[in-house]
Parts: sequence; structure tokens; C-alpha cells
Amino acid sequence: MNLVSSILRSLAKPIAKPFFLNLFNLFQHCQSASSPTAILTYHSLDESGSVISLSPEKFYRQMKFLHSRGYRVYTLKEYAELLGKRQPVIKPSVVLTFDDGYANFMEEAYPILRKYNYRATVFIQTDYIGKRSSFTLDLDLPLMGPEAIALLAVEGFEIGSHTLSHSSLPRISLTRAEIEIARSKEVLENLTGRKVHSFCYPRGEYNREIIELVKKTGYQAAVTLNPGNKNSSDDLFALRRVTIRTRDELAYFRVALGPFFDIYNRWFQL
Repeated sequence: MNLVSSILRSLAKPIAKPFFLNLFNLFQHCQSASSPTAILTYHSLDESGSVISLSPEKFYRQMKFLHSRGYRVYTLKEYAELLGKRQPVIKPSVVLTFDDGYANFMEEAYPILRKYNYRATVFIQTDYIGKRSSFTLDLDLPLMGPEAIALLAVEGFEIGSHTLSHSSLPRISLTRAEIEIARSKEVLENLTGRKVHSFCYPRGEYNREIIELVKKTGYQAAVTLNPGNKNSSDDLFALRRVTIRTRDELAYFRVALGPFFDIYNRWFQL
């Protein structure tokens, strides 16, 4: 019986998902004031079709949509400060984050963001600056060099830490984890001449001890890969995000920004 139910659900999903995407978009069109401030996650902008990639053309359409709807784009530092102080956030608004610092950010994302006067938060694993993304099996591409990172900081983009080596922090010793968290912050501050306020857990993996190390090191906020677009001041060191991938069309992107995303995510277990 369980097998039959599983088969029926798998057959129904291709029909149900677009139906509910359109339905939620219809409802939230009338409720933009109640929309949360989603923290969106990007990795590489390329045409490879990998699970952590997005085509540059889709990214452009998404940024064009935000601009057409009058979205305010915050860096993670700006948003976390407002959240922590319980101060009002301009609506509609969104936070753009890029994990790993792929070199194609400068070629594909940077010109589009500059066009709309948007700023993003870019998370860097410092041992790999100017190298290739050999720390992941999903994609092997060049990463940004020190000059690009420094330029972004000068132009108001936020540079955040993604550790030294992109290691899973709960799987190494606490002593090593503290070095990964603290030393990467120092390297980036020396490189950019600016304080590093935001942290990103590699692979989204963390526990209570790791959170305490991040707090102890002086970060203001940290992001996870836990899906969701609603956060509060209680979540500053375990902020939920929505990962945008190459299969995601504009209808999904719109739901990711709206009040029904958590329901959609729960139903279809994204």
C-alpha cells in the first residue's frame, strides 16, 4: 500500500506543483505587504546544469523581476542588523547571497547587479581564493582572486566568511573548527580592509557548539541551507534561505519571495 501511495504521489507532483505555483502567485499578488524578506542562495552562474548552478539568463530575468516590482535589496549584514534590533524592514525586500565565490560572479552577476544598483553578500572560503572549486564534486570551476574580492568590498558588496577550507565544521575537532571560523575572518578583513560580519556554514552543516564558536569569533549573523524565507531575531545564527537552482523558473522564484513558500516547500519537500 505504501508503494502504491508513493507511486501516486510521484505521478501527481508534476501536475500539482505548477498548479499550486500559479495559485500561490495569484494570492500573493494581492498580499505583497505581508511578504517576508527572503534570503536567496546562489552558487555558480553557468550553463552546466549542475545542482548548484543557475543559467545567467535566468538570473537576469529574476533581477529584472525584482526591479520591476520595486524590491529593496539588502546585504545580509544590513538585514541582520535590522532583524537583531527589531527595526522595520522595507517591503518588499530580499537578500541576495552567493556561496563559494565563483569567478563567474564577476562575469555574469556583477554587471546585472550594478545595472540595478543591487548589492549582494558573497561568501568566500579563503584557502581557495584564486583557485578552483575542488572542494565540491558538483562543479570544478575557477574561483575569484584577491583583486576581485577587494573590488567588490570597495563597491559596497558584503564579503562574508565560508571558513578556510569549506570543511564540514561538525565533523572536525572544535579546535580546528575555531581556526577555520576565526582565521578566515582575519584573512578577509586583511584583504578587504573591512570588518567581516557574516558567516556561512559549509554545506549548511552546524550544531550548537559551532554556533557558539561563530558568536565567540565576533560575527553578527550566520546562514544555513535550511529551506525557508521567514526569519526572526531568534534565528540570527541559523538563518534560513531559499536556494535557487537551474531548474527553477520565474513562477517558483516568485513563490520563494512570498508568504506561501513554507507551505509549498512542506508539500513538495524541496
